[in-house]
Amino acid sequence: PEKRVEHLLAIWPLLREQHPDASLLILGSGPDEPGLHGQASPGVHLLGRVNDVAPYLKAADLFLLPSHTEGLSNALLEAMSTALPCIATRVGGAIDLIDHASNGWLVNRNAPDEMLAAISLLLENPAQRYYLGQRARQHIVRGYSLGNTAERINQLYQGLLAERPLTAVQPTQG
Repeated sequence: PEKRVEHLLAIWPLLREQHPDASLLILGSGPDEPGLHGQASPGVHLLGRVNDVAPYLKAADLFLLPSHTEGLSNALLEAMSTALPCIATRVGGAIDLIDHASNGWLVNRNAPDEMLAAISLLLENPAQRYYLGQRARQHIVRGYSLGNTAERINQLYQGLLAERPLTAVQPTQG
């Protein structure tokens, strides 16, 4: 229930009324997977566990993260790093990663109608999708690449050491 995939399944028939060719690929597995198969409508494909997500990200027009709760999502980081425009709920790490309408799209959690409107808006605006995807990639490369992360950690340690230098401990003789 954390990922709220059922919200996507509920809105997908409505989205297909406006966009009949839209397909929803759901990657990953979990305890709710068997029940989700029963809720799937035309255009929905539950693929289960996938070892290599890169081809799916490359083929996608949008990445959707409808989570109720979420930390810093690796899936969202991966999608943004590939310049895929992302729509996520306004929870957890998504708030830190996405600047609404600048490098992605944020919707309120438990608001499937907002998710539906955002998906429809971006499907109808390829230029906006491209812009959001490019800005997302730039944001991840600048702020979350391995080199930048290592540099920030190094700066943190240097700052801590400057505040409280290490002192040598003299062994006691006994």
